[in-house]
Amino acid sequence: MGQFDTLDNQQTMPGGPEGSLLGGRYRVVRKLGEGGMGMVYLAEDAELDNTKVAIKFIPPTLAGNPRAVKGLVREAQIARKLSHPNIVRLHDLHTDGHQKFLVMEYIEGKTLEELLAAREDEKLTMEELLPIAGQIAAGLDYAHSLDPPVLHRDLKPSNIMIDNHGVAKILDFGIAREMKDSVTRVTGQETSGTLPYMSPQQLRGEPPSVAMDIYSLAAIFYECLCGHPPFFTGDIGHQILHEQVRPLSSQGGAINAGLLSALSKDPAHRPKDCAELLARMKTGAKPAPQKIVLVEPARSRRKLPILAAITIPLAIVSIAVVFALGYVAKLRQQPAPYFPQGGKDPVPYFPEGGKDPATMDEIPTYEFPPTPIFAEDIKGYESKEIPQTYELFREDFSDNIRQWATGSFFGYRCDLYQGQYIIANDLDDRGANTWTWSAPSVDPSAGFEIEADVRHVAGATNTPSGIFWGARPRPEGDLVGFFFAILADGQYAYVKWIDGAWIFLRGWTSSSQIYTGDSSNRLTVRVQGYWLTLLINGQIVDSTAAEASMGELIGFHVGGRQAVAFDNLVVRSIE
Repeated sequence: MGQFDTLDNQQTMPGGPEGSLLGGRYRVVRKLGEGGMGMVYLAEDAELDNTKVAIKFIPPTLAGNPRAVKGLVREAQIARKLSHPNIVRLHDLHTDGHQKFLVMEYIEGKTLEELLAAREDEKLTMEELLPIAGQIAAGLDYAHSLDPPVLHRDLKPSNIMIDNHGVAKILDFGIAREMKDSVTRVTGQETSGTLPYMSPQQLRGEPPSVAMDIYSLAAIFYECLCGHPPFFTGDIGHQILHEQVRPLSSQGGAINAGLLSALSKDPAHRPKDCAELLARMKTGAKPAPQKIVLVEPARSRRKLPILAAITIPLAIVSIAVVFALGYVAKLRQQPAPYFPQGGKDPVPYFPEGGKDPATMDEIPTYEFPPTPIFAEDIKGYESKEIPQTYELFREDFSDNIRQWATGSFFGYRCDLYQGQYIIANDLDDRGANTWTWSAPSVDPSAGFEIEADVRHVAGATNTPSGIFWGARPRPEGDLVGFFFAILADGQYAYVKWIDGAWIFLRGWTSSSQIYTGDSSNRLTVRVQGYWLTLLINGQIVDSTAAEASMGELIGFHVGGRQAVAFDNLVVRSIE
């Protein structure tokens, strides 16, 4: 049925009939659901081209109580500031006559509760859960990261929507809990329906905290994997306070360790955020120390895979190249405006007789992203198992031991700043690339994984930035490389550069996994044979059969008129 279909306690509440106009703006279409916390209708916003919205009426027991209304107004003012692709947007709190109602984003889809109920065993596999879990975690972490943190306080499967495109969205941030608390104050009767997802601290009436939401989220994940919450029969409250959660017999140790840590009685033992909860579920281990250290595989007793050549520090130098469109003279521009001016433009170093880009007879055309040329689009089997990897290379940019290009280069500038590598590209129609140069060749058939943090700092949000890898350019030939790129407005693409042209192996595609604006995104490229998997913020967004072999270069790409910060570059071999 869709949004808000599963509400607590069936009880008839007065509301605007179908066809009525609320507040002179919202025309009611039909009822979506009803319950103890109000009635919900589908409506059309006459002032916004009849955009569909969800109208949730406030129960009369609350609407007539000034204290309750004040609390709801406070929560609504906080919730309406939330703007995230995985949170249902609250537009406003309105009054029509004696009726008060919330206007919310309308989502066509089903609640997580409905999806579970439709399954014969009422549960999901880990592979089915992870994409949903990643999106919910992203929405919660966003809300928790605000100052002050915005807490949900009533997480449960019926407050999570999955739309018809598979996007997960969290409902009722703070509102449902405030309504329930208000009902308790007004009627003296405790409401039910969320007890199985409440933490011990919430049961005791302690001040709300991020740790409470994390416990509730873990309880939801637990239910998704086994068909019921951690405690669901008998004296649930007593069990939550005093009994230990039973491990899931159907899941491995990593998943159990992650879930059980988040369901700990002691909030200090829970993950600090939802992203850490997911990481613990995947690894079964506590998070690594924050300080990133350079990995030295040569000390290992294990035989290093062929990608180990990348880690030889003395063989690494740096190169910076600009792909330009137009006349050569245009390349010599001032450094990008996002960084301090002054100083001479350094002459970039090109090994093996390579030419300065400004003197090359032929300069590759930069057409990224125009109307793409789509390669064969093959979607198919994605391995359900997380591959075993061995870390070969790690760069945290705390120093410049690998001699990444710094300085001004024909209209763009590269700098190491506060432990990040920043590329500011002031060119309109050219893309800037810098990379680490590995002297030995690398077997292109090797399985590998590359990932890095990419954060838009300033400038245009509709030009690409991302991870680059490929084979070194020669004076007599073109660069052959690949890009996993995103736009700060929420799209990604996978592109191959060969023979002076961009070939889109995956055209620009919107993804709710991308944190838009100036937020940091973790991009991961995983290649096994000729099977490519793309991950954003730890969640798989795409997989395809495509050429993606490892070359001798690993680096970054930044499109025109923007500055982008990169950090925590890691390369792993896949066994």
